[in-house]
Amino acid sequence: MSGDADSPPDAPLSSCPRCDRPVATVTVVGPGEAVAAPCGCRVAPGTITASRLE
Repeated sequence: MSGDADSPPDAPLSSCPRCDRPVATVTVVGPGEAVAAPCGCRVAPGTITASRLE
């Protein structure tokens, strides 16, 4: 997730896998569902991580 303790504070944001917009936060809303913000796309938990940064 963007903003992890392992990511430097000035690291670029990860991209949403559904709409390709920058993602600032991911909120887990259930065991297999999360919401990316600010785009609002529903994604699987763990889909957006610091490793997605290019």
